[in-house]
Amino acid sequence: HNRNHAGIKCIVDFSRCPYQVQEIVRAIRGKGQHAALFGERGVGKTSLANVLSDILGTALPVLVVKITASKGDTFSDIWRRIGRDIRFSTKSQSIGFEPAEKEQPASLEEALGSARTPDDISFVLKKIGVPLVLVIDEFDRTSGGDVTRLMADCIKTLSDNAVLTTIILVGVANDIDDLVAEHGSIDRALIQVRMPRMSPEELSEIISKGEIASGITFTRDAGKMCVQLSQGLPHYTHLLALYSSEKALEAGRTKVTSKDVRESIQTALDKAQQSTQSLYHKATSSPRRDNLFTEVMISCAFAKTDSLGYFAPSDVREPMRRVTGKPYEIGAFAKHLRDLCLEVRGPILERTGAERRFRYRFINPLMQPYVLLTGIASGRLSEESLELG
Repeated sequence: HNRNHAGIKCIVDFSRCPYQVQEIVRAIRGKGQHAALFGERGVGKTSLANVLSDILGTALPVLVVKITASKGDTFSDIWRRIGRDIRFSTKSQSIGFEPAEKEQPASLEEALGSARTPDDISFVLKKIGVPLVLVIDEFDRTSGGDVTRLMADCIKTLSDNAVLTTIILVGVANDIDDLVAEHGSIDRALIQVRMPRMSPEELSEIISKGEIASGITFTRDAGKMCVQLSQGLPHYTHLLALYSSEKALEAGRTKVTSKDVRESIQTALDKAQQSTQSLYHKATSSPRRDNLFTEVMISCAFAKTDSLGYFAPSDVREPMRRVTGKPYEIGAFAKHLRDLCLEVRGPILERTGAERRFRYRFINPLMQPYVLLTGIASGRLSEESLELG
């Protein structure tokens, strides 16, 4: 039981919330703890950050401020934007025999003044004594090295001084190692929360909630098709469910079939970002008509991956057989995998590991469902090969 700032009682059973929410709440409740929410693009980090911003302020005795970092933001830019959104009251005593306390409105931006170093920020936040949760979304878009170093310093300083402020960095998949490296001890103060791709059950829940809200229903096969083509990314579940619903309504029905989903694929492809379409064309274009780039891309798109989205060349072999109807050894497409990591082909993939132990993954996860949809639309990929039937 807690009360929000309007005095309204609010009950939230965090034990029933997703693991990521529980970990972030643990950071807020823990002394000197902060959190970093990271994962691939398109897995729903920003959506979760928005939900956190909505519920934490009513379920916990804290003031929540969420900002979205912009490309090239400096450390000072971030704190200036945070400070602009935080207002509080200070108490002062008037002069006299029985001085009365007076409340004066103030803002964090005014309190910080020209102070922009981690020590200055820690001093001001501790002085105002307001329990804060600061959510910084898309932190990886900032100007880089100096920002991560100063933010690491800030987290370390806030933690050491037990300041009633929790910083939650969102979208920092490539920055966490940098933050930890700046201070060996920051690892103890920073709870690292990975946001994986959604499970089929979670994606199905998106469709189920949409059915309740709209009155439109999906057949079992139609829902399964939307989920599998989405590859764990909710963006494509929303798109396919929306466009296939429109197809059903155009036909005078409120039940969506797999045929509606199939016919909505081209609409989803047409609505994809121009940058995605251009990148796909760049990756698959070749003067040789017998090139395998399209088939290799499709095979990569539904190859078995690890928890971080990486697959080995051996994981592509079986999908290649299913896409082409022919057996291919790794040597037949190993150069294609290498080329898809180069500028001349995008790049589409990134590579890690050593020779003969290389692993690959899509640089932009949203490209993966796009490739699958293109494969089905072009007839190179059947629903049966994806085991959608």
